Amino acid sequence: MNRNFGIASGVIAVGIVALALAAPPAPLADHVYKVNGADTLDVTYTSTLMGSATRTVHASFKKPNMARIESPEKVITADGTTMTVYNKADNSFMKQEQSAANLAKAFDSIDLQVWQVFFDENALNQLTNVRAAGNITRGGQQLKVVEAMQGRNAIKLFLDRSNVLRQAEIIDNSGTRPVSTLINVTGVSTEAQFGADAFAFTAPAGAKEIDINAFTGEWILEDLPKAIEMSKATGKIIMIDAMASWCGPCKLMDAQAFHHPKFAEIAKDFVLLKIDADIDKAFARKYSIEAFPSVIFVNKEGKEVHRFVGYSSPEQVFGEMKTALSKG
Repeated sequence: MNRNFGIASGVIAVGIVALALAAPPAPLADHVYKVNGADTLDVTYTSTLMGSATRTVHASFKKPNMARIESPEKVITADGTTMTVYNKADNSFMKQEQSAANLAKAFDSIDLQVWQVFFDENALNQLTNVRAAGNITRGGQQLKVVEAMQGRNAIKLFLDRSNVLRQAEIIDNSGTRPVSTLINVTGVSTEAQFGADAFAFTAPAGAKEIDINAFTGEWILEDLPKAIEMSKATGKIIMIDAMASWCGPCKLMDAQAFHHPKFAEIAKDFVLLKIDADIDKAFARKYSIEAFPSVIFVNKEGKEVHRFVGYSSPEQVFGEMKTALSKG
């Protein structure tokens, strides 16, 4: 049977990691069955965050544990033993030993999670309020609609007559106003043939390797995107010292707490980032920095999980770090 799925126009997908449901509606359950039952999967789609440029993503997967995901920003490869993340912006890459846990992290973005069922049939088992919502005609084809929630995200999935996922729209309600993401799948095949080196990483000319362990206890300076990449690669939350060069309390806390022997012991559980928020006005606005020092803890999506403001003694700082770990 031909299992190549040509895709019409539309928007697919995602924002899913899960569904606390005993039995998902038939169209979605059939999609999971088909994708999870395949030996290979090759997907190309576009993702458009309303008001932003359209991104194109190409993802290839092969059982039992090989993957290659290329987006405009980076390339992730997993060859079964090693995972590599290549950042296009600064022509750098990081390698680490592959595991099931860090392979799962490759699907952390909202537009990839729906394809995680290729490796894990239960990857969509935490969505809530999942229900069939009738049919709709788009682009001349009739599509079945499944609605669901993921936290505060409202998700609509659109599946074709063979119950293959074609389109979706995700509405993020976590901010002050809703933000929509549209995904359009332009090609899906579960019969792809991959060459022997399809999942191998070859460093581009001039690329520099970054040692993941080199940042343990070391501060990354003025580079939130790099800190987020490190967070995704290591699973650690980010501790941001938002300071100012003229700030006396900032310097005092740095000298007393951040150079304390006990700090190094606790800091190994964090990605450390130091930003002069008096200079980086965009960062200050993003995280509502109104006083110095402000220490903010964010997760791999850059979302705040904890903060404390003002000078704190070493023991107070260590307590705040432990609190952040409990929240992260």
